[in-house]
Amino acid sequence: MNQSQKFIIYALLSLIALTSSVIFITQYMTSKDTPNNNGEIPKGCTSWYDGCNTCSVRNGKLEACTLMYCETPGTPKCTEYR
Repeated sequence: MNQSQKFIIYALLSLIALTSSVIFITQYMTSKDTPNNNGEIPKGCTSWYDGCNTCSVRNGKLEACTLMYCETPGTPKCTEYR
């Protein structure tokens, strides 16, 4: 396999990964419920772990989140309270 073929494969794999991330982020950010089981972030929570990513919380709503991919998500929980 020559250098240009390796580059093309790398570029295609990067594009697939980017597309998957955009789809995941779009679905995540447009969902009406928060990521826990009962659809609520606890009062006073300022940092929410959704099982994969950490999000800042303001007025009970998710704001900015990390954008990590997890094959096996953990248990959602509040990690900081004010």
